[in-house]
Amino acid sequence: MTSRALSERSSDIRRNFDVKQEKGTTIPRAHRGLLLSFPPPRTLGVKMAAGRGSVILKTVKEIIVQFCPFESNVRGAREFLAAIGTEKARLTNSNCRIVADIKHDETEPVISIIFNDGERLIMKAANLTSREMLSFFDERCFAKDPQAHEKASKKSH
Repeated sequence: MTSRALSERSSDIRRNFDVKQEKGTTIPRAHRGLLLSFPPPRTLGVKMAAGRGSVILKTVKEIIVQFCPFESNVRGAREFLAAIGTEKARLTNSNCRIVADIKHDETEPVISIIFNDGERLIMKAANLTSREMLSFFDERCFAKDPQAHEKASKKSH
């Protein structure tokens, strides 16, 4: 891939993320879907968090994955849901709500994440791979976790 093609792909990816700071937000009842109470099937074969090994939900309050399963562009959203719904990931924060909002209205797949500090991250998953979304999500979680910064600085010394 040429550097121009990489640059265009990078700008396409950035257009699909929307971060909003909202203090004390609540999710409207209309957006609450099926609360996951079971681990997803392991047949999707997603590499966790783009190589780090696992997803850490310590800084996350709620994750809503919304998609229409009959559309062709939902693979990334489904794989993201599978990655964050694993038992290992859910054990990192038992208070984090993971909601799968399954629609049948041809809507674009959207992942809405609310962090503990009130910041909201919205990922438009139609044009993103699960690896791209997990990588960006992992970066945001790492930036918000002071303990992760301490561990990283200790390892580098």
